[in-house]
Amino acid sequence: MAMSVLPLRALHFIQRSYPAGTFETTLSYLFHCFFTPPHTNVTDAATLQKTLREVPSEFDAASSSAPPASRRPPPPPPPLFSAREVDAIMRAATSQEAKDQLRAATDEALRRGAFGCPWFWVTDATGHAEAFFGSDRFHFMYKFLGLPFRDIALLPPSEAGTHGGQAKL
Repeated sequence: MAMSVLPLRALHFIQRSYPAGTFETTLSYLFHCFFTPPHTNVTDAATLQKTLREVPSEFDAASSSAPPASRRPPPPPPPLFSAREVDAIMRAATSQEAKDQLRAATDEALRRGAFGCPWFWVTDATGHAEAFFGSDRFHFMYKFLGLPFRDIALLPPSEAGTHGGQAKL
């Protein structure tokens, strides 16, 4: 099982030390790298450091797939962090302060009722907050926040007749 402590400490430092957009871009990029093939193991210190050096200054996970062969890809945006900044982030992520902050954040999540991961405490524009658990709950969070999104949709059965079984309620 991968231990996500080091990337979480790094993200806490980035959230405290950089503008919100920098944190959001980094979080999106690390999440994408970790969960999208070939699944970069950002829990490993050397790999996390390499991946932080590669975070693009502009990142959109929805459009990060390769462009069609008929089109030439645009040049990649410059990296979000300099090598010096990445070194500072990695040093900060191993500091006692980072350890204490992650412990405090974890204790707060437990106090609010967290019982597993991923667990999100989401606050809408009116200040109403609610907890969401599970990676299959993003659509509930989007509805709660009033965000536009495209929900999962079933496609018609294929011509080959390959489709799943039947669901009975």
